[in-house]
Amino acid sequence: MRLGFPCVNLRTCKVSVTDIQDVEHSVEVTAATLYEAVATALAALQQDNWVGEIDRGLTTVTVVVQPPPVRHEVKMKDFLSWLGRQGESPAEIILREKLGKMLGRANEARKRIFGEILVACVPDTNDSQANRVASIHIGYVDERARFIDT
Repeated sequence: MRLGFPCVNLRTCKVSVTDIQDVEHSVEVTAATLYEAVATALAALQQDNWVGEIDRGLTTVTVVVQPPPVRHEVKMKDFLSWLGRQGESPAEIILREKLGKMLGRANEARKRIFGEILVACVPDTNDSQANRVASIHIGYVDERARFIDT
C-alpha cells in the first residue's frame, strides 16, 4: 500500500565546522538531505558551550555521509542564502521552515543559557563596610528586561 509520501532515505553524517577561534568541532547527525545535516549539526553545536561563535560568511561546513563515506563542503553564506530563499515545492518550503525553526530554537536556547548569563550579588545589609555578599544569583535577562533567576 502506498501512502503518497516520497521515501525518505535517512543517512548518518559526520558534520565538522571551525569556529572563529580556529577550533574544529564535529557532531554525528542523521538527516535526509545535505542542508538538513548542516542545520541539525549547527543546532546541536550551538547548544554546546565548548563551541565558539561560527562565522556566517566563508566558513566551510564539512559533511561526511556514511556509508560509504562521501564528503561535502558547504559555505555558511551559501547555506544561509539557501535557507532564506523561497522554496520551489511544498516539500522544500516545509524543509526550509523546519530547518529555520530548528536553528532559531538553538540560537535562542544558547543566547538564554550561555550568551547572556548574569551574576547578581546582593550585599549583606549587616556589613557596615558593604564588603560582604549575602547571596549570589545566577540568571539571565529575558525579552522584557526582567532578571530570571536560574
